[in-house]
Amino acid sequence: MKRLRGNSKWHVFDDVYPNTRRKAEEPAEEIEVREIAESEIFETVVAEERKICKESTRASTSMKSTEDVDPYDFPFIREMLQEAPSDSLLPLDMCTHAKDMREFVQVVPRAYENEYLREPLKRERCCAMDEKCEGLKIYAMGSNRFILREFLLPSEAKQAKKDGHLPKERRLCLLCKRTEIEKAFYNIKMDGMAVKHKVILSDYRNIVGVPGEYCIEDTIVTSTKKYEGLLDPVVLHSRDLYKIVTEDGVRKLIQWRLPSPGEKRCLH
Repeated sequence: MKRLRGNSKWHVFDDVYPNTRRKAEEPAEEIEVREIAESEIFETVVAEERKICKESTRASTSMKSTEDVDPYDFPFIREMLQEAPSDSLLPLDMCTHAKDMREFVQVVPRAYENEYLREPLKRERCCAMDEKCEGLKIYAMGSNRFILREFLLPSEAKQAKKDGHLPKERRLCLLCKRTEIEKAFYNIKMDGMAVKHKVILSDYRNIVGVPGEYCIEDTIVTSTKKYEGLLDPVVLHSRDLYKIVTEDGVRKLIQWRLPSPGEKRCLH
């Protein structure tokens, strides 16, 4: 598109890129000086951006608190845990694998778990999640919420009783532990992946199908078609499964919507 302006030709892009014509008319020396100045400005901006990026990285790596970090959200952690599903895991292979891995998984009865669904007493410690503990998020507790005591595996509780002191690092409470296990489990399911044979997501397992214990439908467990990290059932956590009671001045939770086999299921 062209039109005449006086005795000269004018192009539609002349006003859009006015500097193009000016540069053509300017002496080469001025153009070179300007390019050098622009290059120096660009290098300065890049240097500043790198400095800010380094300071931000240094600040993030020096943080002492990791309470907001979910390890299962990191791609490299998932890569360490997961592998592509394979049909090579035959029932015989699964039995051999389970036999080897169960050595590291402790059996935890329901009665033992119930002892940890209360607030800490005396020298007992509260959940490592502190103010983010699942105990503070139970719907039925209302304004009477409390942080649960840390959950120790039977072997840890036995060793603590023998030594007279608790493990050096605080543990999660039972509900927070259930939550972290199912987070990892469902991340694997949503990714459509399996878990490497030498990896287990839980260091304990629950008993099902026995009076006084849990029903299988209230637990999560590895698929029969691929290994997903759980050799045996672990109770699935949901915040509406509990109600609060007070016994001898101590607040505790009851798993009232988790019936034992043979008991009537509460649908309220």
